[in-house]
Amino acid sequence: KIGGLGEIAAEKGTLLCLPSNNHHYLIEAATDFEAIEFDFPQLTTSLTSTWSAEGSSFATDAMIDHETSESFRPIPGFDPGIERPFPIVQQMTGGAVRALVLRANPPHPWDGTPWHVHHNFFYCSLMTGGCHVQEYEGFGDCLFNKGDFFVQQGDIRHREITSSMDFEIFTIDLPGASPASV
Repeated sequence: KIGGLGEIAAEKGTLLCLPSNNHHYLIEAATDFEAIEFDFPQLTTSLTSTWSAEGSSFATDAMIDHETSESFRPIPGFDPGIERPFPIVQQMTGGAVRALVLRANPPHPWDGTPWHVHHNFFYCSLMTGGCHVQEYEGFGDCLFNKGDFFVQQGDIRHREITSSMDFEIFTIDLPGASPASV
């Protein structure tokens, strides 16, 4: 149950983006239920000034993003991957946070990207499907499998080596609009 919204069904691929003052609790869950919860307390003031809603919980239907066949879009210039952005996260945090899911795009194999750097100060990811190999300059290859979580500071030179055809990763980065350079 989500405060201000009543009972909702959250299925695989559902994103709930709730303000910090929202009171919610889990009524029932399947045995394979998984949830990822992030708190950004330093953004509390931007939540109230950026997002407006009625009621004590500040919850609205716009804060729920259910996965549909239209949720994913091609990544321009990169056929092996598709992405699902969550614009509500950027809206509610005044652009301070970006969240998205990257997924393999069969039959195009993901066989590497050039060395590059993300110019942000925080980037974390949870592997939600398949496997993925990244190489970090001065460190070497890292294999990530479904369920693995990693944090990467900004300005670390790396490249994606390969990903399985069932690769899927949920990422959050700060700030919400972070350029990358090769």
